Amino acid sequence: MNDKDILKILSNICFDEQIYYNDIPNIDLYMDQVTTFMNDHFKKYKRNEKDNIVTKTMINNYTKNKIIPPSHKKKYSKNHIVLLLLTFHLKNILSINDIKALLNAVTKKYDETKSENSLDLFSNELEKLYNSFIDLEKVIFKDLTENITKTLENVNKNFPNGDINDNEKKKMLVFISLLITQANTQKFLAEKLIDDYFKDK
Repeated sequence: MNDKDILKILSNICFDEQIYYNDIPNIDLYMDQVTTFMNDHFKKYKRNEKDNIVTKTMINNYTKNKIIPPSHKKKYSKNHIVLLLLTFHLKNILSINDIKALLNAVTKKYDETKSENSLDLFSNELEKLYNSFIDLEKVIFKDLTENITKTLENVNKNFPNGDINDNEKKKMLVFISLLITQANTQKFLAEKLIDDYFKDK
């Protein structure tokens, strides 16, 4: 696998699977419809074909842990889907407790809504929050592509052409280790910020 192949994989992951707010159905969905929607839109994130992005068990677990509110008459609103989408982006890195703490600032407002007007206000706030995330995600993807390109360039300098098979594996080992180091550093930073800003002392 050469550098172009790596960047192509990154591009496919970063730019092809974004779900915009207007892509989310405006009608309430049953559980099966929710899982189908999520799994269809995020299929490129599957490591194996049989993997599921979200399952009924996951959604029930998120509800049990108060990450998303309970369904209404077994149906899930657009607000539920937005919270599930945010949870999808968080769940591979953060614990359930960290996700709950992070999203509680939003979901507690959902619990406090007592009228149609207050629910509309909550929906508008959630829409703005999600749109901000999607817009800034594009910027992050662009920066990430540039950062990974530079990382590849630096790794290549340390592994000049020679025994191609041997060098390629060593190069990939170092490159993957650097990816994990960056991911771990950002994970630790995220956890520290959650502890400082979203958890009661």
